Amino acid sequence: KATSAEEGTRETEVVDGASDAGAANGAEGGDAPDEAETTSAVEGSDEAGSCEAVDNDSEAKRRQVVEVLKALLTKTAEEEAAEQAKEHTAVGSSRSTSNEDGNAAEVHSAHIEVKASDATLYKSCVVPEVSLVEPSNTGNVQKVVVLGGPVGILVEAPAASKPDVVSPAAMDASVQSSWAHDEVPAPVCVSIGPHWIKLEWAPMSDGRFSYVLESKCEGKDGSWLVAYKGDQQAFKVESLLPNQKYAFRLRCLSGEEVHQNAPISAVLSVSTPSSVPGPPGTPTLVNRSSNSLKMNWTSPKDDGGLKIKSYKLYMSPVPSEHTEPTNREGFGEVYDGSSCSVRVGKLLPGVQYTVHAQAFNSMGQSPLSEAAAFFTSPSVPCMPLPPIVTGTTSSSVSLAWLEPEGQGAAVSGYHVEIDDGEGFRFAGEVECPAHTVDGLTPGTAYRFRVRAENQAGKSSFSKPTEGVTGATLPGTVCQARMASATQESVTVVWTQPKSDGGSPIHGYEVEVQTPWASKEEASLWHKAFMVVAEECTLRGLRPGSNYRMRIRALNHVGAGETSEPVDVKTSSSIPFGAPERLILVGIARGVVHLQWDPPHHDGGSPIVSYHVDAACLTPPYGSLPDEIPLNMFHPVYSGASAYATVEGLPPGARWLMRVAAANEHGMSPISLPVEVHTPPAPPATPTPPVLSEAPQMRALVLTWYPPRCYGAPVTQYNLDMSADMSNAMANGYPSNRARDSLGIGGSNDLAFGHDGREVGPVQKHFVRKYTGSDTICEVSGLNPYTTYTFRLQAENLAGASSWSMDVQYSTAPGPPGPPSTPQVVVTDRNSITVAWEPPALTNGAPIVSYTVEAAAGDSATPRRLLRWATMPSSPETVFTLAQLESGRPYCFRVSARNNVGMSTVSDVVVGVTAAAPPGPPGTPTFVSIQAFAFRAKWEAPARDNGSAIIGYYLEMWKIDGPGELPTESERTTVYVAGHSCTYKATKLSPLQTYGVRVQALNNVGKSEWGNATTVCTLIAPPLPPTNIDFPDKTSTSISISWTDAVKQEGVAEALSYELGMATGARDSDGGFLTIFSGDATSYTVKSLKPCAHYRFRVRSNGGEGPGFGAYSAVACERTTSDPHVTEKHDGSRAEVEEADKSDEVSQGARKRNAKKKKSRSGTGADSKTSATSAAEINKASWGLWAAIAAATKTDGLGVMPTVGWVARRLGIERWTPEAQEARIAAQVAERQRIASDAKYSYRPPRLKKWYEKQWIKQLQRMVLGIITVAAIVFFALVLKSLDWDTSSGRKPYYYMY
Repeated sequence: KATSAEEGTRETEVVDGASDAGAANGAEGGDAPDEAETTSAVEGSDEAGSCEAVDNDSEAKRRQVVEVLKALLTKTAEEEAAEQAKEHTAVGSSRSTSNEDGNAAEVHSAHIEVKASDATLYKSCVVPEVSLVEPSNTGNVQKVVVLGGPVGILVEAPAASKPDVVSPAAMDASVQSSWAHDEVPAPVCVSIGPHWIKLEWAPMSDGRFSYVLESKCEGKDGSWLVAYKGDQQAFKVESLLPNQKYAFRLRCLSGEEVHQNAPISAVLSVSTPSSVPGPPGTPTLVNRSSNSLKMNWTSPKDDGGLKIKSYKLYMSPVPSEHTEPTNREGFGEVYDGSSCSVRVGKLLPGVQYTVHAQAFNSMGQSPLSEAAAFFTSPSVPCMPLPPIVTGTTSSSVSLAWLEPEGQGAAVSGYHVEIDDGEGFRFAGEVECPAHTVDGLTPGTAYRFRVRAENQAGKSSFSKPTEGVTGATLPGTVCQARMASATQESVTVVWTQPKSDGGSPIHGYEVEVQTPWASKEEASLWHKAFMVVAEECTLRGLRPGSNYRMRIRALNHVGAGETSEPVDVKTSSSIPFGAPERLILVGIARGVVHLQWDPPHHDGGSPIVSYHVDAACLTPPYGSLPDEIPLNMFHPVYSGASAYATVEGLPPGARWLMRVAAANEHGMSPISLPVEVHTPPAPPATPTPPVLSEAPQMRALVLTWYPPRCYGAPVTQYNLDMSADMSNAMANGYPSNRARDSLGIGGSNDLAFGHDGREVGPVQKHFVRKYTGSDTICEVSGLNPYTTYTFRLQAENLAGASSWSMDVQYSTAPGPPGPPSTPQVVVTDRNSITVAWEPPALTNGAPIVSYTVEAAAGDSATPRRLLRWATMPSSPETVFTLAQLESGRPYCFRVSARNNVGMSTVSDVVVGVTAAAPPGPPGTPTFVSIQAFAFRAKWEAPARDNGSAIIGYYLEMWKIDGPGELPTESERTTVYVAGHSCTYKATKLSPLQTYGVRVQALNNVGKSEWGNATTVCTLIAPPLPPTNIDFPDKTSTSISISWTDAVKQEGVAEALSYELGMATGARDSDGGFLTIFSGDATSYTVKSLKPCAHYRFRVRSNGGEGPGFGAYSAVACERTTSDPHVTEKHDGSRAEVEEADKSDEVSQGARKRNAKKKKSRSGTGADSKTSATSAAEINKASWGLWAAIAAATKTDGLGVMPTVGWVARRLGIERWTPEAQEARIAAQVAERQRIASDAKYSYRPPRLKKWYEKQWIKQLQRMVLGIITVAAIVFFALVLKSLDWDTSSGRKPYYYMY
């Protein structure tokens, strides 16, 4: 099998000096296939070119090497030794040309070893231009790698020239012996094909050997390759090339590897026959156009051993002018030549063509190549056919045409043009082959043409098609106007319309409209007549009237659009008729207002004036003036308006009035008269009022004379007043305060500077003070020493007169206004200093003194509870009040006095003295005195002096005898934070006397120590008994004994004992029950269950004072299982648990039953726990009620009696902690008695659910009580907020609630 020509390196192993060398692997080389080919472009079948080229330089080098190698084979052994020395020199010199990393470097000469086919080393030579990798010497083996270059020819030497240089010592003795007796048979060719050769060979006499078949291609590669390895005597060598010479030889194999000195058979040379070539490469597209495709392909990889003579290209569909027949698939031959490239023309644009290539040599044709499909470039569409006229109207033509060929691309649109005699112009672009051209002239011939477009471009225009629009109505006549007019006729002329609609005009129609007619007739058009000429005269018209005319043209289709209306008018004359609808629109105070409508026609000339005449029928209250004649009309108005105001008529008379219109031609007829009655006039202006008596401090009395009346008596008088602020400012009024005190509205009526001078004009604001028929009035509610302005007005049935002249009067001086609100300027712990400003209003008299009033309280204190104290008067505006309590609020108010009297009090200011340390707390009292603890209580300080109490210091010391207070180191001080006034002292000594005193603390400092007191602790209860023992036990009884504890000082002696028992060995099995109470130190418990565990505990009772002590440690004991056996046991819990292990099986059932009973009814401990929980809840609830009562006791609302009433109604007294504990203890004792009578067949009472129900009821009552108290407090606060100071009459700001 031939080796690949692309392998980069070959390695050769050579044994220096050995007579028999291994199989020679020559340097890579050989005849490389000529890959260079030339592709020439041809047009059609005329283009051809050569597909192969020969590298002359490479061939020359190859011949040179062959000649050198042939000469080498004839050298002698002496020459070989000399060459060996040169060889080592050449190799050493070549080492300097290699890279550091071992890669090959190019040199100009290299050493090569040439071996014969029988593995005999003949000679070495130097070959020019060969790349060499540095050899590495390992023993006597030398590896030479030959890279590139034209070297790689393996030369066969003739058998006669083989020198016998094999070293027998280098070979295995047994193998050498076998090889000496048998010769390796040569392979024989049995059959042959273009790509395979079948070989056979004779077997070896010794069956120990296997065979290795080696082959090489003599024309391509000089290397021997293993083609087969095995025990068979035949093999088919495949994957060969046609028309190639191959050499084969056979080796024998002993073991797995081929021995270097193994014998080789004779070489068999066989040539494969030629064959047809393989398929060429798939055609590829080089370029394209709309009518041609240029393609190329590669020559076949397998040429069949012969030169490719020609190629053929088949295409489907075939070109348009192809005349040769096609095969069944539609493919036709389009090219036959030696080139691997061709351009096929005469193709259609935008069409897909499929091609195959086929190669030919002297043996025949190759298979077809893989098919390839290509599209030609699209072209512009074909020229469309002339469009067809599918319909016409007077202004449009509808066209349609056939869609042309797209030439490889779909038609994307059409361009339509029109020719109206002035050349083709754009008419539209559409996507479908139809279009309607609008906006054409009726009855006109047009030409149309169409052009198609696609992505390749635009086609040629089609041939034009002619279309004619239909006739329509004529156009509108032009330039209609009035030519002449008389009082009864009008002549109108016009010109023909621009378009006759495609039909000649044969006449005109004239219409007339009369705008002056009635509303219904004014909007109607009347046909006057029809004319042929462009002129018309209308006769019998009304003089001076407006008319509107319009004209439209006529042809055989019909009447065209009317022209724009033309306004015409006949010659004018005097107005037709008198003015109409003369009416009286208003009359007042000798003034008459008349209104009328113009005449129904002004005669064609505008009305320029109207003339009103009046005649008096009856005189008013006496004779008329001389210039007004009675019962005679005289002019009273002349003007252009149709509305007249006639003035100067005497009131209370009867008049006739008429009107006439006039234009440039004369006066119209006179209208019908209208009768008018003039009404009475208002009174004359009255004289100013005067004072009827001397001014008072807060009142003025005014009087006046009645004025003249015109036609009606005076019905009432109006007196207005305005304050003059000059006097007010002179006495210190600020503008706003003066305006408020005087009751004057407005916010910008006065403007004064800081020095009291007026800035800008003073506006007077009058207020109505009197309305009535009397001529005297008293104005009260005025301010002292203030100037007021008065004016007077009279009214009758006709109206009110004008105001009289203003007159001013001043009130007498009075007491001053209140001072400003005092300001607190200095405060300390015992005094407050306030200051204030003088009154803004002195009321005409200077201030002589100020009076200060003070009261204990703040702004939240009700005014009725403030007790004001009056301080001595003083002219000073600063006052200091001393000897006050610290941290207390005080209210202050000030009043001023002048020579006239005392002012009202100022607004109240609140000052607070500085805070101080609190007062001393109360003497401690003691509750819950025990042997080791007591609880101390004390009252809070009576005053906190302006700073809230933040805590207390409680000091204790031991008192062992009479004497003074011990030193500070012997006293113990405890800090009690917050507002709590109680402290529990613990870890005390029994029967010990202690001294106790308390000190209060606020943010300012500490108070003085309160009174000290003493307390003595009680004697301690007895200590728990010890040495609990079980001297005797049976299956139903246990005897238990104990001893009293060692007596200690301060501890009471045990007077009696209480023994408690519980079932089960663990604490979770059940609670304890008292089974014995007495002074004995032993007890026998009977009626017990066999083989059951019981727990016991004992405590001592010291009598009524000390009470019970603590319980002893729990001791556990078990009854025996045999009722006839009595055991002694010391009650050790460990031994009891050890004994339990043997009885676990027998007691399993009893335990399960006990668990069921426990789950159904609970144990005594659960009942006691429930009772304890209920007692704690009752204590908490009662404490809550006590807290509520304490919180509401001192708020001044009287809530505590209500809380007590609610508590009694809810039954809280029967649920106090002491009462409930007594009931629970009685119930438990009753249960214990029942259990003792039943011989300890005790079943725990079901009190848990009962206690839970009581707890729920208690919680409900507590919530209801809280809600009730909250409601009471809320309503009390509401009532408190509704209180205000009735003396001042002002309500507090929270009155809104």
